[in-house]
Amino acid sequence: MRIRKIEPHDNPEVAKIIRTSLEELGFNQPGTAYFDPQLDYLFEYYQNRKHSQYWVMLKGKEIIGGIGIDTLNDVPETCELQKLYLKKEFQGQGLSKKLMTYALSYAKEYYLSCYLETHTELEAAHKLYEQFGFKQLEQPLVDTSHGSMNLWMVKRLDRF
Repeated sequence: MRIRKIEPHDNPEVAKIIRTSLEELGFNQPGTAYFDPQLDYLFEYYQNRKHSQYWVMLKGKEIIGGIGIDTLNDVPETCELQKLYLKKEFQGQGLSKKLMTYALSYAKEYYLSCYLETHTELEAAHKLYEQFGFKQLEQPLVDTSHGSMNLWMVKRLDRF
């Protein structure tokens, strides 16, 4: 497995992985990443944002998942962990941990904390985030247009 920055030709496959994952989970509804306007253009979206990046994980030449870090608007020195998805057949193998480690390492270069939004029904994701030191919040830090999410978490990023 290897991780690299998203490239323009990756857009359709990454969008398909995200949408398929959300459909399988029953989260193909408004207020989720399923309807993000930038979902079909992730390369362009992240390239036009300061200190933001999206990475894909590959097995051979096949994209099997990805993860992003983006500036969290209106919250100083805080980024948002975004769009961590893997194809179903690659879940449960520790690959999400590798993607998280990679993304958080990047985030530490630019931010003091990392925020994310998820849902209480996504128990495996919730446990993963707790393993990485994310703490639950009582409410969202900002409106990210993902109103269907009901679990908000934040982690302090130690640079040393």
